[in-house]
Amino acid sequence: FSSLNLENKITDILRIIDKIEKIGEEVGDRVKVCKLNIDENSEIASHYNVMSIPTFLVFQNGNVVASSVGVQDKNELMELLKWLQTNSKKI
Repeated sequence: FSSLNLENKITDILRIIDKIEKIGEEVGDRVKVCKLNIDENSEIASHYNVMSIPTFLVFQNGNVVASSVGVQDKNELMELLKWLQTNSKKI
């Protein structure tokens, strides 16, 4: 990586972290929002076949019920959570 490319990657990651934290604040107790550093937790990333970041995994009753890979805007992630809330009895 060039230093400019690395700076862009770090900026992207910080934006994603900010989005995740805002989603956590908005959904409150309805959904638990977590972040995982895959460099420090490579065995967990491997278990869930995380090959790219960001990867968003949505769990229900301990099982992955939805996933999204790549940069998503906050509204797209909120729509995914709303869809899951609406359809949770079907899953």
